[in-house]
Amino acid sequence: MNNAIIYTRVATEAQKNQNSSIQNQEILAKKYCELKQYNVISIYKEVYSAKTFNRPEWGKIMAFIKANKGLVNKVVFLKWDRFSRNQFEAIATIKYLEKLNVDVECIEQPLDMENPDNILLLNIYLSIPEIENKKNSIRTKVCMRQAALNGCWLGTRPFGYDKDWETKETETVKRKNATLKPNEINASIVREIFRLYTVDFLSAESIKKKIKIEFGHGMSKQGVLDILKNVCYIGKVKVLANKKEPEQIVNGYHPPIVSDELFYDAQMLLKEKTRKHIRKDNKEDFPLKSIIKCSICNRSYTASVTTKNNGANKYPYYHCSTTKGHDRYSSTLVHDTFGELLKEFNVKEEINNLYQKVLIDTINEHNSAIIKEKKSIESEIASLDIRIKKTEDKFADDVSKDNATFTNMLKRYNDAKNELVMKHATLKAEATPRDSDIMYLIELFNSFDVLYKKSDYTLKTKLVGSIFPKPIYFFKNHFRTEEVSPLLELLILNTNKLERLKIETSHLKNGSSSNAPPV
Repeated sequence: MNNAIIYTRVATEAQKNQNSSIQNQEILAKKYCELKQYNVISIYKEVYSAKTFNRPEWGKIMAFIKANKGLVNKVVFLKWDRFSRNQFEAIATIKYLEKLNVDVECIEQPLDMENPDNILLLNIYLSIPEIENKKNSIRTKVCMRQAALNGCWLGTRPFGYDKDWETKETETVKRKNATLKPNEINASIVREIFRLYTVDFLSAESIKKKIKIEFGHGMSKQGVLDILKNVCYIGKVKVLANKKEPEQIVNGYHPPIVSDELFYDAQMLLKEKTRKHIRKDNKEDFPLKSIIKCSICNRSYTASVTTKNNGANKYPYYHCSTTKGHDRYSSTLVHDTFGELLKEFNVKEEINNLYQKVLIDTINEHNSAIIKEKKSIESEIASLDIRIKKTEDKFADDVSKDNATFTNMLKRYNDAKNELVMKHATLKAEATPRDSDIMYLIELFNSFDVLYKKSDYTLKTKLVGSIFPKPIYFFKNHFRTEEVSPLLELLILNTNKLERLKIETSHLKNGSSSNAPPV
């Protein structure tokens, strides 16, 4: 008598609970074994997909057969699609079982494996479930994409939301759509993240720490950035591109957590930070490197950092680029002395008043243009909102239901609206300066040392170049130059201080400038 194992399978728990398929398979398999006079050793009930043989119960069957070689002669199942939906893996598994002297037997589609003619039939039986499976997969993807285009949320719920169902009724059908609803506790965290980023201008790392302290919620830096980039928080659904259609962003059924304006403000800041993330060069630490020249040989300075104690202590220096024994000064001394020099430059009162008037006039003119353009954009956005609503209402009443045309129209309107919202956010980022900001700019104009300190390398170079059109020389605790800018002479109140900077001639004699003050 042959010993047999009965194998039954369904794909999901829902199939197991909603119908009697798996019980029916077992009953028919027992009757078949009884007619064949097989001794049933064990019955295995699988709730798993047949796309692969990496299944829990099938793994137990293989382990049992290997551990009890010669005990099992048959593996019995109802249909070939219960055995596998992967033709290649199924044939490989059958051949492996044959090596262990175990035959597979399908009750409703029996085959004599010893007859070579049945190899073709076997491949047909095994390929049909695989083809059906692939068709189901394609249909599922198409339906899921269309549901997403309609506004359903089909993925993992994003932070700040819970999963929900939205009921939509038409004249002919009542339908439930998968969507989201705000989780008010977590939604408040999302709003705070956007506020901290767009209003307080905190970094993602700082926001992560602040959220942990204030809300007790652990979140990674990347998690913060993902929230800031996710369009779901403005009530949108991102539909990823496939081979035939591009990526689309559509209106979702779920309500927004943050406003469009706040979201696009965040996108602008993210874009700016990405663009400005440039590798820092050490020239930032030595902005006067190419401007100062050696007082002995008249060559431009270079800069370097001396380290001691295995790099624990660092000492930055400006020094002559060619000869040892020539100028060599601590960068701290050079920078501090240069800062003190700039402090001495006080702008004339009449120049300061004129600058203030021009600045205010320019700001007012700029603000008027921005306000006018923002109102125009807001009007266009409102018109598009009305057009989108009319298109949706028309589609709901249209019995022909031309989904493709509706989707294309809605995409065109939404793309145009998103572009306008982004443009509006850009204009909003150009905020109207407050009175304190204007006063700061005026004070900055009158404080060359503060302006210099707050500038980047490029602006520092331009600022120094505009003050000193000719090279400058450093003598331990003061600077000298051949010429100062004529424009600076017009701006500065006390020109005597500029005169003290000048060297009448720049020729060198016996290792030092002939007109330089004594060292």
